Amino acid sequence: MAGYSGTPLPQKLGIKPGLSVATINAPTNYRRLLGRIPEGVTFSDRLNADSTFVHVFIRKRSELAKRLALLREKVADAGTVWVSWPKKSADMRMM
Repeated sequence: MAGYSGTPLPQKLGIKPGLSVATINAPTNYRRLLGRIPEGVTFSDRLNADSTFVHVFIRKRSELAKRLALLREKVADAGTVWVSWPKKSADMRMM
């Protein structure tokens, strides 16, 4: 599934071949939304001590604040944390 620019969503997110993607609170159709996934990408709903790519779905700023300490602890130094929230969520604006 491509975004407005035609760039595939995995590419926009930085999901590269062979990457292990940890998801937190992902929607049930997450993988379908991504469309074509690069070769060798694996998915998990658990963080590891050296997670390199984490995609977390948050509805409230307070929920993100609670999770940040764990994310900082678990994500590798050169890792990526991608935070997504509902488009019109007033609680997440002005972060």
